[in-house]
Amino acid sequence: MNLENHVVVCNWNEKSPELVKELHAEFHSDSPSGWHTIVVVAPNIASFPDDEAFGDTVLIPGDPGNKLLLERACVEQAHTIIILPDLRSSNPDDDVLRIALTVKSLLWGNGGQAKERTRHTRVVAKIVDANNAPSFKQTKLTGIHEVICEGDLGLRVLAQTSIAPGLTYVLKDLLDYSKKNSELYLTPVPQDWLNPAEPLDSFQAVTKLAFERAKELETDSGVIPVGYFRLRENGGYDILVNPKPKQFAEKGITEVEKNDQLLVLAVDGPTAQAFLHGKSG
Repeated sequence: MNLENHVVVCNWNEKSPELVKELHAEFHSDSPSGWHTIVVVAPNIASFPDDEAFGDTVLIPGDPGNKLLLERACVEQAHTIIILPDLRSSNPDDDVLRIALTVKSLLWGNGGQAKERTRHTRVVAKIVDANNAPSFKQTKLTGIHEVICEGDLGLRVLAQTSIAPGLTYVLKDLLDYSKKNSELYLTPVPQDWLNPAEPLDSFQAVTKLAFERAKELETDSGVIPVGYFRLRENGGYDILVNPKPKQFAEKGITEVEKNDQLLVLAVDGPTAQAFLHGKSG
């Protein structure tokens, strides 16, 4: 199997079909990131649902903690690896960690650093017990960059919506990929920002420059910058949402670096990309 820039999903449960449908939402077909194929490595799946979203979804049956199966899934060439808990397991979070460590051995090798070709591969894990989250978030040990705990997120949304009525619907709009809604996207900063005429030491300065660029390209299309993304060692990152000026200094951000990205609110991926880089074609 020869794949590149794809998504690998490890394990399968009753909510997984909805995950695939979200990943294959219509805007992805025009996404500048260019990935389309999803590879599922999981046991006990006879077939996928009869749905067009599964048209280019590949199944590798078996244990997703098996190194040979992960190699068949081309994890070293993947854009993102998603690890789901096996809810039939007596210790689903332990199973997630086992798979994560196998993935890490392929992406990082024995040197303790991500290989050059895999240093931007994202590993996202969903766990059952929020108490395990701090341990799983130790990227250098687990290889996991982002940990999701459904119960923990639900409680936070519940608390917030009790203070700000209607927030649940706002969050749902942001998370549902649809032509009717705007969503959050990351778009790379322009290369000429690496040597700016004036310091870009605050989000306000970055936002000002972004709108100047969009005006020059005539591409703003209602795009709104809302945050800043800085990649760190071994796939870790800082993402600052509408940060105060001092937060850039606190994170050691004194100038733009090569892999920095702007977090924007936009109607779709191509519009987000065009905001700073112009329309393709």
